[in-house]
Amino acid sequence: MTARSLLEHFKTVEAVMTAREDDLLAVDGVGEVTAEKIRDVVGSDYE
Repeated sequence: MTARSLLEHFKTVEAVMTAREDDLLAVDGVGEVTAEKIRDVVGSDYE
């Protein structure tokens, strides 16, 4: 599970949301596409 892996690695949701793309790539199960999508969502305006 990617979400579980992210939280186990970063410990908090805030840390996941502020992580750089290269830090996200260090997590098992997170590839370039997933890391890019996470950064895109976090960096976009909520409508």
